[in-house]
Amino acid sequence: MRSNLLNPSEIQIQASILSWGQWQEGVQMFRINVIGTPMKDGRFRPSTNVGMADIHMSVMTEGISIGVWLEVKRKGKYQSKTQKAFERKVKEQNGWYFIVRSIEDVQEVVRIIRDDTWKKIKKLQKELNEYETGQG
Repeated sequence: MRSNLLNPSEIQIQASILSWGQWQEGVQMFRINVIGTPMKDGRFRPSTNVGMADIHMSVMTEGISIGVWLEVKRKGKYQSKTQKAFERKVKEQNGWYFIVRSIEDVQEVVRIIRDDTWKKIKKLQKELNEYETGQG
């Protein structure tokens, strides 16, 4: 199926997200290659990264770098079994994993990560204050 502006391909969405990320302060993005390694005979040695998300993003909040996995999907497309297994592994470790379909989705992810990090910082500050004052 040919892509267009109203239904861009996953490669086009990834490219736009990565381009946007280059201009965001406190955000770094890395494209993950899961294709495999080309061999001399033209075949590919299978990748050990099958199912891994398309992009790994680091979001800086108050000097804390938070790692986030982004799986890019175009409208109407869904995760494979190996992608779902990777998502489970990330979430089992309390990691961040999101399916994104646009730059706007990634902007929302950054907001969620920063809001959550601030909530955790405030909670820890409160607990530390209570401990130091003997109230906890």
